[in-house]
Amino acid sequence: MRIALIIDLETQFERDASASAAGRQGELAARDAAIGARIAAAHGASVAEPAARAGIHDRVFHAVLAAWLLELGGADRPGRRYEHGMNVAATLLAVLAAAVLGGACATTLRYDGSTPVNVLWFLFFFVLAQLGLLLLMAISLARGTGSLLASLLRTCAQWRWLARQRAALADAAGATAASLERHADVERWTLFVLAQRVAVAGNVAALAVLLALVAFTDLAFCWSSTLFDSATVMRGMVGAIAAPWAWCLPEAAPGGALVAQTQWVRMPGTYVGGATLAEAATASRAWWPFLAVALACWGLLPRLGAWAIGARRVRRLVRTSLRRDPRCLVALARLFPLAGWSGPAAAAVGAPAQDRLDDGALAPIPARAAGERGWILCW
Repeated sequence: MRIALIIDLETQFERDASASAAGRQGELAARDAAIGARIAAAHGASVAEPAARAGIHDRVFHAVLAAWLLELGGADRPGRRYEHGMNVAATLLAVLAAAVLGGACATTLRYDGSTPVNVLWFLFFFVLAQLGLLLLMAISLARGTGSLLASLLRTCAQWRWLARQRAALADAAGATAASLERHADVERWTLFVLAQRVAVAGNVAALAVLLALVAFTDLAFCWSSTLFDSATVMRGMVGAIAAPWAWCLPEAAPGGALVAQTQWVRMPGTYVGGATLAEAATASRAWWPFLAVALACWGLLPRLGAWAIGARRVRRLVRTSLRRDPRCLVALARLFPLAGWSGPAAAAVGAPAQDRLDDGALAPIPARAAGERGWILCW
């Protein structure tokens, strides 16, 4: 989970900032230079090689930062604890989703031999409702502001008992919350990915229940609605749902004859297609391939696609966030310091010689005159 790396980095940056404010920059430089040498030695390379590769490849860049954190904090890191907690929560929710959607599928397909299963209930719960929930989640993700984790940490920092008992911990929580606000998009997309994992588990369970009921019980299907009683409307609805696979799986796309034959009327409790009850019930079994493929196509596949898109978005956001964070570049510079300046001499590029003071130190650069043009070189 990439947000764990960000949490660990933010925590370490806060510690380093405190040490730097206390005047321990030399200690930080010596510490990180030793760590960088160990990282390079572990990969059988010179100190300059990891720095060059990290400057080009994001995977090496992240691996170097992760190795740095491991050297500093060991296995007990806040990001690791956050990752473990989120994985446990996602697993529990996945089990709950599997139980709920599997039970809902069994309830929707319940057939006691007297009234056939109304396919409209199944389509509502496992096609329309799922697409609606996914759309609402995407809208909420696009309009979301702020970081949920940062809000939680800020609440903890402002909690009177915590502030009274452990002022330093409260200050650290508040500082980390402020830092995490810049990574709010990473957190939201991470939660989005975890939500898709839960939804995938639920859809797999529902599909398994459907196939088990088809394999081990006899089901009879029908359709019935108060809003419309025209087989033409039902054919249009079914055709729209089956459009993605009708060209390659025609047996999973109910035809007009099946739709007309399986319309159900509760009073007097018969099919209206003209066939006998036994004939219509036998023919209605042709609905189950359509229901199974509809669940896979409109329930499972969109969640898998959203999972893949969310994971890719998280990777891109983390890559951009870390590359643009100057603190990561400072840490990389301390891990793999340059051996010395290897560029041209100042006089070779026309730079004026800088005077030295009596003690040998370089004299300050004189201020430019009014109207004089100046340049700043940004490395």
